[in-house]
Amino acid sequence: MQGDATALPIASATVDYVYSFGVLHYIPDTARAVREIHRVLRPGGCCLVMLYHRSSLNYYLNILFLRRLGASLLALPGAVELLAWLTGKSKESLAGHRALLRRHGLAYLTNRQLFVSHNTDGLGNPLSKVFSRRQARDLFADLDKVETEVHFLNLEALPLLDRLLGAATKERLGRRLGWQLIVRATRTERLQFAGDRDLHVEADDEDHQPREGSPFR
Repeated sequence: MQGDATALPIASATVDYVYSFGVLHYIPDTARAVREIHRVLRPGGCCLVMLYHRSSLNYYLNILFLRRLGASLLALPGAVELLAWLTGKSKESLAGHRALLRRHGLAYLTNRQLFVSHNTDGLGNPLSKVFSRRQARDLFADLDKVETEVHFLNLEALPLLDRLLGAATKERLGRRLGWQLIVRATRTERLQFAGDRDLHVEADDEDHQPREGSPFR
């Protein structure tokens, strides 16, 4: 079956379990997609969703600091070759970021949504959003028993630190600073929900965002 996540071709209150791992943070109207999850879940049904975690090491250190620093250097002659040698990234990928920098100018670095979208899942990715735990709980507020947990420290940009830290330490840090925000929620017996409320999260607009390891255990 294929369909729009914001208008699922599924009858209301007919689904026992909804699983979405790394999908909803690409949808412009994430709140509407979550309302669809609520609509199709039968009373007692559950969902498990993964969103990108705003309060993560990957977001603040890797994406907003290291990647933005590297992107700013791409304006310099020979930077593509130098950064390819230093980081192991392909010259094609770095040249793509340089093209975005030339096309958008300083906005590529200062427009958080634009930069985050192209630096989470590759060049050309149209949209990526990040959520704090509180934002995730607000998103799923129409459901019940909403629980959140965090996993996956993601030290790809820091291979030396990745080698130095033990597995137990990385797991412990991942539960606070991990990149994957897991949301579990259950729909109770009540059949009405507040479907009129909209919650739109932009990766570059902190002021207008709502306030705030293995998912298979």
